[in-house]
Amino acid sequence: MGPTPELCSELLRPLRFLVGLKHVALQKGFQFNDEVPYAATGLLAELVYRGECRASDLAQHRVVDASVVSRQVHQLEQAGMITRRPDPADRRVSLLRATPDGERALAALERRKAEWLSRALSEWDDDAVRRLVDLLSTAAKDLHRAAHAQEEVPADARRGAEPSTGAEPTSSAATPAAERPAPEHPGSERPTPQPPAPEPPAPERPTPERPAPRQPAPAATPAPAAQTPTTTEGA
Repeated sequence: MGPTPELCSELLRPLRFLVGLKHVALQKGFQFNDEVPYAATGLLAELVYRGECRASDLAQHRVVDASVVSRQVHQLEQAGMITRRPDPADRRVSLLRATPDGERALAALERRKAEWLSRALSEWDDDAVRRLVDLLSTAAKDLHRAAHAQEEVPADARRGAEPSTGAEPTSSAATPAAERPAPEHPGSERPTPQPPAPEPPAPERPTPERPAPRQPAPAATPAPAAQTPTTTEGA
């Protein structure tokens, strides 16, 4: 069983102070030059201590966005502290590594930081410093692992974050008026919804009478020809 959240809350304050030491580092001049920001020194240290790797691996290991790594890689390349070459496994991807100038620059910067820590912890003995190194190293590994793990929030924690009103809140604005129940009044029965009245039929539009089609006049019948009386010979 791990420490309680109440105990870990006491750890937040010194952790915030340690994170804020980067501002002290800027004031003390713990950076290469004005062209390379202090944040890029961590990426250079990763390449020096881990060796050649891809930019995507650096982003995942440092738990930062790929755009941040891309910007810092560009800054270190311009300063001549890192270089790249095509990855033999996938030539569309580049492998990054520190140059000899980058390794020397990092070694000098780490030396200045160590000298400053030695003066700041002048009242500590060696055993106390070693115990601190072990504790910080173990804590860094556990925090790094937790940062990459996709842990589900316990159901109890989710319920604690939600207001317990005994009923799920509903929004009347999201309910259509036709589906929203009528309010009940004490001593009265809920009114029975009446079906909608049928719409009156549309009045029929009068149809104008059309004139009967004109029939063609019958063709005139020719009159019969007059018969000529025949005479009998020898009458």
